[in-house]
Amino acid sequence: MEKRHRWNETVGRALGGVFRQVWSRVWGVVQTLAGRLRPLLALLKRLWERVSAPLKVPGRVTFFLLALFFSFPWAPVAPATLALGRPLPPLYLVLVGLGVPLLLGLTSLRLASTWLRADFALPGVGVGYEAARIRFPWLGRLVGRLRGRGRLAAFCWLVLGDLWTVAAPLSTLNFRYGLFLVGEPSASPLALVLAGTLPALLGLVFISQAELAWREGRARIRGIGGGGFLAVGVVMAFLGLLAGLRPPSNCLPGSGGLCGLAVALLQADTMLFLSWFLQATLLTLMAAFLLERRAQTMGAFFISLGLLMALLFVPGGGPQVSSFVLNLPGTETWPIGDAVFPSGGLIVILVALAAGLGGWQTVREVRFLRLAVGGLIGAAGLFVTILFGLHYGLSTGGFLLVVLTLALGLSGWQILRTREVNGILGAILLLFLLAFLIWASAGRTFNLTGMLAGMLEAATPIALGALSGVWCERSAVINIGIEGMMLSGAFTGVVAASASGSLLVGLLAGMLIGGLLGALLALLAIRFKVNQIIAGTAINIFATGATSFLSARVLAENQALNRAPTFPKVALPVLSRIPVIGPVFFNNNLVIYLMLLLVVVTHIILFSTRWGLRSRSVGEHPLAADTLGVNVLRTRYINVIIGGLIAGLGGVYFTLGSVARFDEVMTAGRGFIGLAAMIFGRWTPFGAFGSSLIFGFASALQMKMSILRVPIPSEFLLMAPYLATIIVLAGIVGRAIPPAADGQPYEKQ
Repeated sequence: MEKRHRWNETVGRALGGVFRQVWSRVWGVVQTLAGRLRPLLALLKRLWERVSAPLKVPGRVTFFLLALFFSFPWAPVAPATLALGRPLPPLYLVLVGLGVPLLLGLTSLRLASTWLRADFALPGVGVGYEAARIRFPWLGRLVGRLRGRGRLAAFCWLVLGDLWTVAAPLSTLNFRYGLFLVGEPSASPLALVLAGTLPALLGLVFISQAELAWREGRARIRGIGGGGFLAVGVVMAFLGLLAGLRPPSNCLPGSGGLCGLAVALLQADTMLFLSWFLQATLLTLMAAFLLERRAQTMGAFFISLGLLMALLFVPGGGPQVSSFVLNLPGTETWPIGDAVFPSGGLIVILVALAAGLGGWQTVREVRFLRLAVGGLIGAAGLFVTILFGLHYGLSTGGFLLVVLTLALGLSGWQILRTREVNGILGAILLLFLLAFLIWASAGRTFNLTGMLAGMLEAATPIALGALSGVWCERSAVINIGIEGMMLSGAFTGVVAASASGSLLVGLLAGMLIGGLLGALLALLAIRFKVNQIIAGTAINIFATGATSFLSARVLAENQALNRAPTFPKVALPVLSRIPVIGPVFFNNNLVIYLMLLLVVVTHIILFSTRWGLRSRSVGEHPLAADTLGVNVLRTRYINVIIGGLIAGLGGVYFTLGSVARFDEVMTAGRGFIGLAAMIFGRWTPFGAFGSSLIFGFASALQMKMSILRVPIPSEFLLMAPYLATIIVLAGIVGRAIPPAADGQPYEKQ
């Protein structure tokens, strides 16, 4: 638990690592330039004191105010434009508007804040301050708090940082429409993104300076600064989501204020809409970088994921309608209607729900807000479900009810009962996938039940490979050879079934060859204590070479040995007639039913029987198990052979359960993906099965998207299952804890 907690803290604080790397290189150049400007600024300060002496105002105060002016958003642009009598060119506009506050304003503010602390002791300033304090008591309290060491400078930098943050969306509108001090409007996406992002980055720099000026108040400064970034990002997202809804009457009836103006502008300009949401996403990521508490950091990160959904899918939704077919053709299920959705409207609602879950995560540490926000999200979800059900039919309402119940139930359970965030992340990913499917099927019909059935079929060999790994690694033997066992099972199964004409003989032969390779792995790893990774790799190489050689020399010359029947689908009475669930789980062939049965049986054996307790004890502490009379070596032999039998069954599915013929290297890495599913499922049968469904969904989605002709390159669609494997391993390895003795040979004392 301590390792997992430290890992979660590390992930929470590492969300802003990108910004740290940028600063580490840029900030050195800024500091060097600022150091070289110090002598020049000191000379300007002395000259200014002489000029301002007749005004009877301390030169340091006026210089401090002047430094503040040049640090305001785009303040240096105004005098430069007035002096030239025309707008600055874009490059000079950026250099003057951002470079002067960053270099001159930042350096002079640092010097002036140091000089100003002595000015409160001057007679004239003291009298003026006392008079102002008597008339405005709040001013006296504020200055009294800021007169400590570094607090005044920190306050100024924090205010400037928040001002630059607010200036980010206004800068985008200014550059897009040429409202103020800009020569010509810009339609370039890169220019619009930079116009909104660079001011926010400058605000981040000022907030970092506030931290350096007042180190004791670092947590408070980061909280205020991060809250400012998060507030601006949420407001931008709110206006953008309103713009995503049609027609533009979403603010207040008859409202002609900023809300109505912003919504109208975003609706009329797709380029502005895209850059707007990209900036909102970046602002929430910056907030995640600044906020130090893990709850707020992860909440800001989840909000940014919701905004990423808007950036990717809202522009493509539009006023079209998406239809999800819930009846699978060729099956006898109780008929129900299709689920019909307005594409753009539902995507906006899903984005708002994902951002709402991020906000719920942000306030989870405050009991009242935690309950209030959760109740508000639940009530909003129920209202949307009822509204869609009344307007688009019972099937649409029921489908939304199931999705929202899963998302809100998973998130609520983790927020109210645990301190974890994996469930909230899973709920947001569920909403992300649903938004993607709606975007992909906008204006078309999509068979959702067929894709779910394809998901289970694609997940079957992965789940069997994962179960094989669970049996082996629970007894502390790493089975890298699952891929080779599955490939051998596929070859042997089709040859035996073709030669005998019996599918059952082919099934048993495929399992038997997998068990024999499992026994070979056990002999090498347990008896001869060969490195288990090397032993498994050797089995993979041997199986690949042997099956390829025999396929080329035997099956190519005798096609009758490579032409076997496949297991027919068997519909279970009553259960197969349930809409959606029936065609997916209760209308399959024998191998899929055996896989589902093995998941349940494996869980019962490992966690509810004496053999399972002995197997787990052998994997965790073999010496203690041996002391209590458990035969460690025999337990490992039996478990590894069982794992080989299950891997062989997974190979049989490729030939006798799917395509009825063998092709070289037809397993295509499914054994290794099964190992990833085992790790993702934390070495438990149900966890491994759930993880396999994720990988199976990626495979089924790739096939469906190619049919729908989604504008995504086919190479990326083919990469989907393997990308899912990399993402899972990148997020899980290092946090998932394997059995303590996993991979370690045991020698009886």
